[in-house]
Amino acid sequence: MSAIVHLLVSLVAIGIGFAIAYATDLLIIFAVAYGLNFVVFALLAAPLKSEKFYDLTGGLTYLACIGLSFGTAPHRTIRGIVLSGMVVIWAVRLSSFLFRRIMSDGKDRRFSEIKTNPTRFLIAWMMQGLWTFVTPLGVFIVNAHSNNDEHSKFLWNDGVGYALWGIGFLIEAISDRQKTIWNNSHRGQFVNTGLWAYSRHPNYFGEILLWIGIAFTSATVFRKWLWLGLLSPIVVTLLITTISGIPLLERHADEKWGGQADYEEYKRRVNVLIIGPRWGKSSQQMQSGLLK
Repeated sequence: MSAIVHLLVSLVAIGIGFAIAYATDLLIIFAVAYGLNFVVFALLAAPLKSEKFYDLTGGLTYLACIGLSFGTAPHRTIRGIVLSGMVVIWAVRLSSFLFRRIMSDGKDRRFSEIKTNPTRFLIAWMMQGLWTFVTPLGVFIVNAHSNNDEHSKFLWNDGVGYALWGIGFLIEAISDRQKTIWNNSHRGQFVNTGLWAYSRHPNYFGEILLWIGIAFTSATVFRKWLWLGLLSPIVVTLLITTISGIPLLERHADEKWGGQADYEEYKRRVNVLIIGPRWGKSSQQMQSGLLK
């Protein structure tokens, strides 16, 4: 892909975010999300050809955007406070975990081929701008568009959403911790214990679940174009299952352990994503569907 095509892809990512921000009246938050990522890319990542700032910048962008969203809210509601706190807790935990991991590993293989090409590397940073703007979109909408009287009551979907977020957060945190412990003592082997005995990617299952929970609670405020807030769990699920999450990891695992009897048996009996006993299609068929 030429530099011009790379730049066009980045512009598309920016354009999508702008369209959503314009429709939901969140242009300032949009500018912060993309602006922070571009500044770090231009001043540090591109000159140093380094991916070490990527996940940390993502976490800081979440914190900056949530802080701005909550700080400028015309009416602060309990729902907005709780949802904002959820995103802060999630962002601090995940970004610090990913930053420690890359500092320990020294590299992130997702960027091995692109970090030396500035225009191609820029795509990843603008996609992170889109990611950090769209995933908490429901929370931004709650803070910006809640009516103090109309949207102050605790509703049944609040309880369901909070519960889904809590379960998803615990699954993601526990599975990340389990994999770290496993890798420290079983270097070069695939993890198949704990939650990883019931899903090949339980951390991603937890992440999808927690964003579904946030969207479920945020929907109380949605109306007209604000229903774009539902893009949050949709984008998370699509990105994880079709682009940068599961497909990359499955290919890497197949290259590393494919053909080993124990690994092939693990793939046969364990779901790709959903935690629980295998059901419906075989695990291999589910994987093929995700990777197409």
